[in-house]
Amino acid sequence: MKTKAYNAGDKVSYNGRTYLALYYTSGETPGSRAAGAWAEYATDAAGNVLWTATGVFKAGDVVLHDGIRWVAQYYSRGQVPGSSPNISWKVVVDNANPAPWIANSVYVAGDKVTYEGHTYQAQWYNAAQVPTNSKGAWKLVG
Repeated sequence: MKTKAYNAGDKVSYNGRTYLALYYTSGETPGSRAAGAWAEYATDAAGNVLWTATGVFKAGDVVLHDGIRWVAQYYSRGQVPGSSPNISWKVVVDNANPAPWIANSVYVAGDKVTYEGHTYQAQWYNAAQVPTNSKGAWKLVG
């Protein structure tokens, strides 16, 4: 593999993982560099795209990370969903079944979350604002 040249778009399997060449490369081991030529792509048995450290995600891409669905707010590579500070990822909100509030996510007006046994609705875009101490960013709705 080290002597072969790969073009952008070429896929390889290496150590049981699937990688996509982002640009022409030769001699680089897939997964060896966080910002290298290779991006790892993975899915689970249900077909959900999994977040990977070398994966390249664009705005709107949805990934599963630590059992939580996240949507990329813009181009992201190497930014771990839920890490701080990080506004490149937003929890996928299901207002019919609000999930627990996550400190390192962004929320937009209308998003619902649960926190300490109550349901809150975001009044505007906010990040890291605790629902019970939010200066109006959250409204108690249940």
